[in-house]
Amino acid sequence: MLTELDLTSVETLVEALARPQPSEVIAAMNVLSERKRERLIPALILLHSDEGVLLRALELLGPSGRKDWYSLGERLLGSASPRVQQAVVRAFALAGEAEVLARAAQHPSAGLRTFAALYLAQLDGETMDGDPLDWELFADDDPEHTLKLAFIEALAAHPTPAAPQILLRFARLPALAGAVTAALETAGDESTIDFLISRLKWADDRLSARRGLKRLGAPALAALERALYDEGLERRVRIHVPRSISAFLSKEALEILLKVVVEHENGLMRYKALRGLEQIALETSLRIAPGPIFHELTRNALEYLRLFAMQLGLKNDRQASGRLEGQLVIELLDDKIAQSRDRLARLLQVLHRGDDIPAIFAALLSSDRRRRGRAVEFLDALIRGLDRSSDEVAVLLRLVVDDLPPELRAERAAPLVGTFPDARAALTALSRDTDESVSSLSSRALGTLGAAPAPAATPLSVLAERLV
Repeated sequence: MLTELDLTSVETLVEALARPQPSEVIAAMNVLSERKRERLIPALILLHSDEGVLLRALELLGPSGRKDWYSLGERLLGSASPRVQQAVVRAFALAGEAEVLARAAQHPSAGLRTFAALYLAQLDGETMDGDPLDWELFADDDPEHTLKLAFIEALAAHPTPAAPQILLRFARLPALAGAVTAALETAGDESTIDFLISRLKWADDRLSARRGLKRLGAPALAALERALYDEGLERRVRIHVPRSISAFLSKEALEILLKVVVEHENGLMRYKALRGLEQIALETSLRIAPGPIFHELTRNALEYLRLFAMQLGLKNDRQASGRLEGQLVIELLDDKIAQSRDRLARLLQVLHRGDDIPAIFAALLSSDRRRRGRAVEFLDALIRGLDRSSDEVAVLLRLVVDDLPPELRAERAAPLVGTFPDARAALTALSRDTDESVSSLSSRALGTLGAAPAPAATPLSVLAERLV
């Protein structure tokens, strides 16, 4: 029996069901549900005018085993709200009321008829075989596939063991692939992993695909790791795999991305993995080994200084930099230098989660000298705080971030990246770059400079001295 205190609490909750504020009514129903007192929710609640109240009430009444709400519930099939209509059909399906569902299957709304047909089939234990695109159920479907889309939504809301395969068959129709992806977010199984990975290339489907993959756990993560190195996979899919791995926010995902950041041969994949690693760093407290990060800081700092020195050699040669080909190389190097700077900022962000490192790096480019100075001071303090094993990294980072004249930066970097005194030296080195766009454009620019000047002839007096 209920205690006096319980009775008082229940009286308060039942009174709340009659209040005009929908949020209070829903809250009271939630409390009664948590306390296993759903039977105290009156069937008259279905006369409420608020959609949210009706949806929550139907969700609770459907599986309650009660029948006192049936007449009011069936009246709601005439509601102006499609969401309420669908909730009514779900409620009667959960209640096992095939007769009401059969009447709903004759409803003027095509979408509602489809919902009802699905739930009737489930109640009857029918297997839905064959190609769903050829089912008689969809014989009268319109060009917008209204019935098929309603069926896909219903199948996602109440999936059966056969649901994943039925949904994959629907996905053969491109117009339905997006809806299928959304449905598989909750209704998928391991057989849908390849399909979900393939949907990563579509911006509208990417979030649902990632959620579906994350829900499937270890098998999906293993498939994503294989996809990282699958050269046969479409590029538009492959470049979104690292960020999909980071969505798992797990130690396993972190280790996969660390390996990609350091070892993958494709620069874009390394960058995408770095973005994913940054997400894990900012959204979790997982420990990230500093060794691989120091390795990448060294690589990207050297790349920044190398590109900077070569660009300076090209800029300082007025003849070469004045030509169109030279200008194009300078602009391309601007982009590459910005990419190196961005990578350095993100790598430091992984190490220092509590600071907005990209914003501080952006301040280094400010026209405000004081703002630049504050950014340099902050980064200098941050660099000094790095582990002693990162002394080499600290030296390189100071060369990158210190507010130095361009010639002095290039001079100090020369022992590390070489010297490029003029455009010919810079373009010769760039023509051998591993980036095809850089090497190709630099080779063209080098060709406009003509043949290299012949070495100065040795004076006859010097030759005569050598012969003596």
